[in-house]
Amino acid sequence: MKLKDTGERLIVYDDLTNSPHYLRHKIAYVFAEKFIRDKYLLDNGTGSGYGAYHLATNGAKKVAGVDISKEAIEYARHKYITQNLEFQTEDSTELSFADETFDVLTSFQVIEHIRDIDKFLLEARRVLKKQGVALISTPNKKTYSPNTADPENPFHVKEFYLDEFYEPLKTYFDEVEILGISQSSKVEQFEKSLKLSFRKRVENLLKKLHLLFLLNMIPKRMVSFFSRHLNKIDISDFSVTNSDIENSLDFIAICKKHASK
Repeated sequence: MKLKDTGERLIVYDDLTNSPHYLRHKIAYVFAEKFIRDKYLLDNGTGSGYGAYHLATNGAKKVAGVDISKEAIEYARHKYITQNLEFQTEDSTELSFADETFDVLTSFQVIEHIRDIDKFLLEARRVLKKQGVALISTPNKKTYSPNTADPENPFHVKEFYLDEFYEPLKTYFDEVEILGISQSSKVEQFEKSLKLSFRKRVENLLKKLHLLFLLNMIPKRMVSFFSRHLNKIDISDFSVTNSDIENSLDFIAICKKHASK
């Protein structure tokens, strides 16, 4: 089963292993691992389901992945199958789950798509157990779309500066800590290199090696393969940190619920 690629929803293919876009999303789920051991977890806004599957196979007792898109949920059900994982169609602002169902809630790169943020956060708190934790991430407007009043991304309703992100979270949760997702200089160089065509990057490399005459002898498919691996990056090139949060790529909030109400 194929899922329509809208350009916004992340669909994980085998050749994404060194994609900055994929790794930037994945690091949030890797960070979440420390909160989920033997916990019942809700991945709210699961999209194609890759993140829910990661958590289900990396320590969570049970995971429910929900999304408003029926198409995305059907795709997730077909692709990501493991005994402690289930997917269902849900509106994040009107969840069907009972009060205090989950130990942990993850919602990564979702809140910027929500029109009624208050209902979204109220529901997140409602379905969390006492002493539950919500992990919520969103792009940093300062670095994502700094030159526009409205979001540049047509799928986004609201993008947040650091203080704008903190204020609504503090309204609904008893304790909020915001960290930043950052990338290494190696990733920046990788992204610059992507602006060059595959052929141009190989051409530059062969020039350095004084082997330019070989360029026309290399099949185009091989040129593409080597180009993607010239600047290999991995998950270690991304981190969640408490330094220079205001200039991070994304914010990730740790939101704790102490009381039942």
